Amino acid sequence: GLPYAVGPPFAAILAEEGGNGAVDDALADPPDTDAELLDPALFFDGFDAVDVAAPAPVDGQELLDEGPFGAMSLLLTLSERLDPREVLVALDGWAGDASSTYRLDGRPCTEIVVAGTDQAATAELAELFTAWADAGPPGAATGGLEGELARLRSCEPDGGANPSGDRVTLALPLAALRLTLV
Repeated sequence: GLPYAVGPPFAAILAEEGGNGAVDDALADPPDTDAELLDPALFFDGFDAVDVAAPAPVDGQELLDEGPFGAMSLLLTLSERLDPREVLVALDGWAGDASSTYRLDGRPCTEIVVAGTDQAATAELAELFTAWADAGPPGAATGGLEGELARLRSCEPDGGANPSGDRVTLALPLAALRLTLV
């Protein structure tokens, strides 16, 4: 639903700023990150995401995949357990990320590392990661600040509990509403 939620207001902002030519240019050279869709000022300012190395697997981890996670994926993931408004505001401090998905003791796990635009932004994202981990099943996730990055580690909980998703349904419309107001 991402393209349908944020695409029209993003295109409207482009058209308002530079007419149909700006929309055509964005289609030919689209934003490099989905953070630019959350905050079009980044797109206009020529935002370059911080290069963040994917977390390396440790003993006992079978690496399944690695690469960027993205601001939109963070919005949806964190909104499973946290207020989407707080998450959206904190993601204004997103500067880059990476993730690794692996299998540990037969359970799928994901580790995400995020750099903020400055130390305060990184610390705020780390606090959200901690709150998200604390709001879930005990022992399934940890979050916090490690070095200069916010880090979230999460494994499928015993019994495969699924989040309710009630808050997630608000996350994309909230992002679209913010863009529409811009």
